[in-house]
Amino acid sequence: MRQETYGDYCQRLSDVLNYVHDHLNQSLGVQELSTIGCMSPFHFQRVFSKLVGENCVQLVRRLRLERAAWQLQNTEKPIAEIAFDAEFESQEAFARAFRTSFGSPATSFRFARWSDFHLLAPSRFHFTPEGRPRFEPLTMFGEGLPFELREIPSFELASRQHVGAPHLVAKSARELVVSLESVGFDLDVHPVATYAYGLRPGQAVKDITTFVAAPQEFASHEGLELARLGGGLHLVVIHNGPGADIGDLWFRIWAEAFPASGATLREEPCFQIMRFDLSAPSDIHATICIPVSI
Repeated sequence: MRQETYGDYCQRLSDVLNYVHDHLNQSLGVQELSTIGCMSPFHFQRVFSKLVGENCVQLVRRLRLERAAWQLQNTEKPIAEIAFDAEFESQEAFARAFRTSFGSPATSFRFARWSDFHLLAPSRFHFTPEGRPRFEPLTMFGEGLPFELREIPSFELASRQHVGAPHLVAKSARELVVSLESVGFDLDVHPVATYAYGLRPGQAVKDITTFVAAPQEFASHEGLELARLGGGLHLVVIHNGPGADIGDLWFRIWAEAFPASGATLREEPCFQIMRFDLSAPSDIHATICIPVSI
């Protein structure tokens, strides 16, 4: 595919995605969306999945669930009405889908004060209550997302389990930091880590167990246990920028970097080590590590 053709496809899909975002209360079928994208339905679905990283049915469902999560956090709408807005045939069907996606019943999610209402998407196209979302299409040229394969020595961390969906781990990380401040933890000096067992492409939320962690020196703090990470070859991606982008970055790794690496996933936990600059509190330096073999 020529670069100019790729650019044309990206613009067409941007128009389609903005239309979807603005019409979530309407029926959104492949035929209608392919017409907006000026493609045949078959070709549209192929291009859509390649550049967006999910098919159009999955994207519409995800955006409706994200909007539902935002409504739970920011409105007093009854859950039955939110389920109806999300185009589910019943409140029970909505409840199952929400719990599967967010790892929490809708009622509990409403009062848990999670800091986010997004699910993960490699294209970073999300529901937003104001304005238009950004769209970062996947590449069709070269390797796309930069990565390296690196041997990482094993090391220990002091950790505790995060209860909730893996992509909502930020709240648990903040709670860990606050609990350790009395024993000398300094966010401007010490890194914070998260790691997960069962993390892999397409894995259900219920099958992933996530932990938050601090350096080993804090292992004596109540409620923390030592965990050993690293050891062996890892696919490594470096992120410097908004912390809110890290979750989507994991999905982009699965969509671009991991296939390009030619590596095989090992059973050990995936992890990320994050360092913060308090002069730019929204930005994070993160080293993302996925255990692999060649």
